[in-house]
Amino acid sequence: MNESSGTINGDRLRSSLESMVDIYSPTGKELEVLEYVEAQMAGMEIPCSRVEVEEDRYDLLISGATDEIPILFTGHIDTVPAYNFENFGFQQRGDTVFGLGTSDMKSGCAAMIEAFVAYRQAYGKLPKAALALVVGEEESGDGTEALIERVRAPWAVVGEPTNLAAAFGHFSYMEIELSSTGKRAHASLAKADRNAVHTMLRAVMRVTEFLEENYPHGIYNIRDVHSAEGGFAVPDSCSASIDLHLPPSEPLGGVLVAVEEIVGKTATSKSSSVTCRFPTVHSGYELPVKGPLPSLLRQTYRSMGIKWKTAPFKSHSDANLLWAAGIKPLVLGPGQLAKAHTEKESISFSQVLNASAIYYRVLCEISA
Repeated sequence: MNESSGTINGDRLRSSLESMVDIYSPTGKELEVLEYVEAQMAGMEIPCSRVEVEEDRYDLLISGATDEIPILFTGHIDTVPAYNFENFGFQQRGDTVFGLGTSDMKSGCAAMIEAFVAYRQAYGKLPKAALALVVGEEESGDGTEALIERVRAPWAVVGEPTNLAAAFGHFSYMEIELSSTGKRAHASLAKADRNAVHTMLRAVMRVTEFLEENYPHGIYNIRDVHSAEGGFAVPDSCSASIDLHLPPSEPLGGVLVAVEEIVGKTATSKSSSVTCRFPTVHSGYELPVKGPLPSLLRQTYRSMGIKWKTAPFKSHSDANLLWAAGIKPLVLGPGQLAKAHTEKESISFSQVLNASAIYYRVLCEISA
């Protein structure tokens, strides 16, 4: 049976999503899924152009705007590495679709593609908007960095998983990297003040205790801890990474200075040291929920019988980069962040259909 939501073709949407999920596309290896989308668009006579990122890596851009782009729809087609290489592809049980990237965020990409295709079929032309499918979001964001060198718009819709809540706010993100050194020795002669791992653990505990006490609404994650390997010996080096997400109202500057001070006081002898750096610092933002786009979305949700809700997006995303470039990003997509990057990533296909219908109605209004 052909499922539909308005003019959205559910069978076509499901087929597109299935093909995209079945193509393994971790960051840096996105070429095959890019070629699939290009072939799909060529078969429907929809022109798309490439925005070069590096050799064999590029973003895809579809645009019906003849002059300025009033709104940019964007999503990333890369995923994290597969948890299980034998079982990462598309599966469906009832309304639930499983597979790597279903929630984060090939469903959002497929829903946006279908909205543009449906508009093209309904009106015989592309909408006055642009769609960008970018690479590299799960690591450096290099796809969006290349995109904003070429494309600007006052608004963007980023299809990250928000469970269809409209995220006009976005958490900030800071990546904290710690490095410690010690003095190598035979394991039987170990002393705590010379052990790089011991120094690192002390630094990590002090930093995280500070975050818990002073930023209770923030979210931190001790992502990695690695030490030098050398058998039955005291390790002379250790590294750790901490991810920190803070609500839009919490400035990052105070955290950065405080972490530097805490780390600087951690080493307890001349035989050990610990330093920190911040390779990624992305500011959060909070946009007022008023004006033409929020009003349009409220009306659309009401007419579709979907509960209108807003909430800030808690993870870092390409929206941080768009905001830094002067573009106002609304994060709005199908799926739940809690299911992303997990062994049993999944999404409700009905929600993917609804997302595509919402995108379509925005395209119709913008293009009217």
